[in-house]
Amino acid sequence: MAMINWLQGAKQPAYQRVLLTLAFAGGTVGALLGMRLFHHKTSKESFLERFWLVVAVQIVVVAGWYLFLRPH
Repeated sequence: MAMINWLQGAKQPAYQRVLLTLAFAGGTVGALLGMRLFHHKTSKESFLERFWLVVAVQIVVVAGWYLFLRPH
């Protein structure tokens, strides 16, 4: 929830917030494919920094689930 609040409070255009929120909600693979195939948002450093932060948070969440919460 803190991540979403941080994204919403950022001074960036609404479409960037939408893209980052969708990536955070599980659309990271689609966002990566779109960036590679259509060269969309590949030169916007502020967007890329936030995007890779979203990816890092997702990796930590998945690793934490796998290590601590998955059924044994």
